[in-house]
Amino acid sequence: MPRMAAATADPQLLDLPADILDYLSYNHLDSVNFFNFRLSCRKVHNNTFKAFGRRYFKHVKFMLAPHSLAALEAISKDKQLSSFIRHVGIGPERLRSHPELAPDNSGPSLHHEACRFRKVEHEKLLQEQEVMECDGLDLEILTKAFKSLPNLESIGIGGHYVAADATSRECNLDYVQSWGIEHMLRKLCVFGGKHCPSRAEMFCDLDTQYRAFEIVFKVLALPGIASRKLTLDLHIRRPISWMQGVVPFLLSDPDVHAALTRTWRLTLETPGWQQQPTPPGMFQSHWSWVSQLLGEVASSLNSIKLYYPWPQTRRWPSDLVFGQFVVRNYPLLTTIELHHIHVDLGSLLRLLKHQSSTAKTIKFSNVVITRASPGSPPRHDRWLEVFEELQSLQMLKTLTLSRVAEHGLLPANRRVSDTAEDQTVGNKGYDVRMTVHTVDLHGHQEIIQVLAQAIQDNWSRARRILPRALENAGSTWLHSRSFRVTVSRTRGHW
Repeated sequence: MPRMAAATADPQLLDLPADILDYLSYNHLDSVNFFNFRLSCRKVHNNTFKAFGRRYFKHVKFMLAPHSLAALEAISKDKQLSSFIRHVGIGPERLRSHPELAPDNSGPSLHHEACRFRKVEHEKLLQEQEVMECDGLDLEILTKAFKSLPNLESIGIGGHYVAADATSRECNLDYVQSWGIEHMLRKLCVFGGKHCPSRAEMFCDLDTQYRAFEIVFKVLALPGIASRKLTLDLHIRRPISWMQGVVPFLLSDPDVHAALTRTWRLTLETPGWQQQPTPPGMFQSHWSWVSQLLGEVASSLNSIKLYYPWPQTRRWPSDLVFGQFVVRNYPLLTTIELHHIHVDLGSLLRLLKHQSSTAKTIKFSNVVITRASPGSPPRHDRWLEVFEELQSLQMLKTLTLSRVAEHGLLPANRRVSDTAEDQTVGNKGYDVRMTVHTVDLHGHQEIIQVLAQAIQDNWSRARRILPRALENAGSTWLHSRSFRVTVSRTRGHW
């Protein structure tokens, strides 16, 4: 009877094996619930330690600041925590020398007192940072840490600056902020609000934004580290400072050349092209640096991401960078991501053909296929050709399309409707924008089936329904099981 009672008793959470607790806490709990669960009792705390290490120490990010590097040094000396680390990122953040610390004069006097305290603390932190840089302590700490981390596989350099919203900093790996920023913000009494400087104002120092590259390249060339098979993830914002013609680092430097041969992932991002118009030819020579960089990393590159937010009136920066990218062959390239970029059809097809034997993951977001030249013949099926090329990629396993579009000029003699008024409108000609909304495909067979459906259904329907779209409000939706396409018209050229 006691045996039967024991067999039918309800199982208790603490009776579960440690591996089950580890799995549940790692895969099925968000951060708040995970930490609350670990605080429930000592047994749970001990049995979920591996999940804790994998979740929060596998990928870590630091900045070249005393408090941040002190944390890296302490973690690297801890035998348990250091064993979890696989990737260390060195962000571009640095405490600015002259941030905007003064509050609005219209605010209460309490804010003025906070401003004075903030300036005093800022001078102390800045002095500590400058002493560290002058004495070379950042180089020394990184060297010790990279040597002592037993399972370190890759090093990241650069990246985004501190994100303004907490959700991006916590949930988006691209925007994870460097270790130590919250500590410095608390010391400076920067908690957000109307009378406080923003995170970007405190840590976005454009004068020293490439210092992290210089330091890490030196570390990778030192004995004991050069022999380790560490790969590099480079995220370069503003690969060309087109206002000054300044490059992030000199490609002729031997340490830089040796480090670039390790490059596994490369992100090129150029924000802020919305400033005053500048003739492309004026800075054409500076883009040779991008071409040389791509040549240095071509043999080892596994993943590339091009991100060029474009204004509606000027497309030449993204055209130049994408043109430099597609002329080379990348034998190990498996992941291609294009975001907010204009491309021409020929260059895009050439890229897919070059990487037909290696491409496994392709992500296009806000990619626009433009006309090759103002006099090129009108077409409305350019993405159809891209879809056909994507179908032929035998290694492709993941395909994500989000708001990809194309533009074509409706012929002036195209008959829109039977009414004289609409015929007059049609004779003027229109730019026609066709947009494919988000689709996320996994598995080669699913990609082939959905793209075949898109080619057969959406584009054939688009060609049939295009006159009706222009006759009505200027746009229409095309629905299918997998794709949603918008056809719209705009006056003038996009």
